Amino acid sequence: MIVDLGRPQRTILRMVHRLGSFLALNAIGLAVGSREEYAYLHSTLDKLPQPDVLFADSPMPVHEIWRMGPFGFVYGVELRKPSSGR
Repeated sequence: MIVDLGRPQRTILRMVHRLGSFLALNAIGLAVGSREEYAYLHSTLDKLPQPDVLFADSPMPVHEIWRMGPFGFVYGVELRKPSSGR
């Protein structure tokens, strides 16, 4: 089971999320005195592909992918151990 953050799938939601996370994460970073760390979190959300692409070549097959949170930016992936063929 993997739970991670990413950008929403739909283009318009991804654009809104990018702007919102930039504003929110920078404001939080300034408020807690860790601006660089929170700015880094914002930039990392664009570095990885969508989970269906990211886990497509996994040695453990994807059983299910689901999304939650505003715009579906939090995702969960359930991987299954491959059958032994016995």
